Amino acid sequence: MKFVTVLLPLLVLSLLPASAQTRIGQVTLTPSPPASAPARSGPSEYTWEAVPAGMYELRGRIGTGQEGQRLPAGSRIRVTVEEVGGSGSLASAEFGTSRLSTPYQLYFSAGRLSSGRRYVVRCRIVDSAGRLLYRSADLPLPRQSRSTLNLTVSAS
Repeated sequence: MKFVTVLLPLLVLSLLPASAQTRIGQVTLTPSPPASAPARSGPSEYTWEAVPAGMYELRGRIGTGQEGQRLPAGSRIRVTVEEVGGSGSLASAEFGTSRLSTPYQLYFSAGRLSSGRRYVVRCRIVDSAGRLLYRSADLPLPRQSRSTLNLTVSAS
């Protein structure tokens, strides 16, 4: 009976899942604990950091007016800054997301902007096959070097 009481705890311990460590030769790899979400500071959703001299920072949210709207798997968002009547974009950011509303942030050199010219910000959302799902109206680029511009998209 003593033998069984000693072996029973050992048997139970051997049936528990192994730790998440991996051993390769003399090296034991242990995964880091998951990082907690950063705490929000103050009433603003955004924390402004110092923008390097000569840089322009544009940030905001992209949405349809409905919170939590799901997008098809593999959807991509592209936010661009373009000169009115010009060819191509001066700055752009492209990223994947699975739902709207979603935040965006764009940094670019203010030296790329010419005085006396007009610039617009536009957003396009495409599915995994490249078909246009949503797009925003062309909005004027704010003049301040740090600006918040929320983009509302509508079905295309």
